[in-house]
Amino acid sequence: MASVQVDAPSGPISPSRMFADLVDTDLRYFASAAAVSTAAGYTLAVMPGLQDLPAGCVGTSVDTGTTDVHAVIDDFEQRVRAADAALFRLYVDSESPS
Repeated sequence: MASVQVDAPSGPISPSRMFADLVDTDLRYFASAAAVSTAAGYTLAVMPGLQDLPAGCVGTSVDTGTTDVHAVIDDFEQRVRAADAALFRLYVDSESPS
């Protein structure tokens, strides 16, 4: 079994850093086995055979500062249904515009 070295942080980790690390972990996980496609304003990753799990269908890299969020959600919902996903996650990269 291959070993992986992980550098532990030297101090407190901010919530935004923890969330960024969580998203990065999910992205790496999906890149290894998921069917990944770039759609209108986001990336969709679907794990074949795991569409009934929340982690089986994930939309990532949505930047609300440069993307029409309503169009992304509409497109995402269509693709989720087409993938027969019962549950899903959608990660948004920035704060919602006011």
